Amino acid sequence: MLAYFVIILSGFTSMVALVYTVAVSIVVEFKNKCRPWIVASLVTAIGFIAGVAVMLPDRLKFLHMLDYYVIGHMVALSTALELIGFIWIYGIESIRNDFEFVLGYKLSKIWNTIWFTTPIFLIGAEVASFFLLPLTGEDENTDDYWVYLTGWVLYGFLWLLIFIVAIWQICGQVDYNFGQKLQSSLKPTRNWGPVDPICRHGWVQWRESYQATGERDFTLKRRGTRDYTHSIKSEARYNTMSLPRSGSQYVVQLPEGLDISDHAYWRRDLSNLKKTKT
Repeated sequence: MLAYFVIILSGFTSMVALVYTVAVSIVVEFKNKCRPWIVASLVTAIGFIAGVAVMLPDRLKFLHMLDYYVIGHMVALSTALELIGFIWIYGIESIRNDFEFVLGYKLSKIWNTIWFTTPIFLIGAEVASFFLLPLTGEDENTDDYWVYLTGWVLYGFLWLLIFIVAIWQICGQVDYNFGQKLQSSLKPTRNWGPVDPICRHGWVQWRESYQATGERDFTLKRRGTRDYTHSIKSEARYNTMSLPRSGSQYVVQLPEGLDISDHAYWRRDLSNLKKTKT
C-alpha cells in the first residue's frame, strides 16, 4: 500500500511541476495579460483530456508510441540543448558564479566536468540510438505502420517547432543583419538576473567583484544587501523629509544685490500685504 501511494505521489509531483512550468511560461510570454489561475485550469483540463485520449487505443499503442519514439528522444535532446545554452553559450564560469552566489559556498571543480561532458554524452547516445536500436519497434516486435510513422512525425515536428522558435527569437533582436542578430540572441538580456531588486544589487556586485579581482567574496552578498537596504531607507527618509507639507512656510534666500521689486509676483505679494494691513 505504501509503495502504491509513493507511485501516486511521484506522478502527482511530476504533473504539478509540468503544469507549473507550462503555465508560468504562457503567463510570462503574454506579459501577464492572462490570469494565472485561468491558464493553469486550461492546461490542466487539456492535459486531462489528452491523457484520457492516450489511454483509449487498444493495447495502449498510442502511449507506447509516445514513450518509445517521442518522449525519450526529446527529453535527452532538450536537456542537451539546455545545457549547451547555459554552459557553452552563457558560459561555464558565469553559471558557476550564479550557483555559488545562490548557494553561498564554492562548488567543486567536478561540476565543470559534469556540465561540459553531459551534452556530449546525451547527443552521442541519441545519435547512436538511431543506428543501434530498431526504428520500427522494440527488439523483434515490429509496431504497426501508423504507430512508428506517427511517432517519427511527431519527433520531427518538435524539432521543427524548436527551429521556428529559434528563428523567431533571432529575428526579434534589434540589430542590422541576421549575423549580428544571431550574436545578440546568444547574449544575456539586460533583465537577466534576480528579479528582486535587493538580490539583484548583490548579484551585480558579486559579478563585478569577481571580474575585478578574480576571487569570490562570499560575504559580499550579505554585506551588499545590507548596504543597499540602508541606502534605500535613507533615500526614502530624505525624500519624505523634503516633500512639501500643506500650510508650511518656506524661506527663500536670494542672492545679494538682486532687485526684484518690479517683479509681477513680488508686486502682487506687496499689494496683498498692504490690503491685509489696512
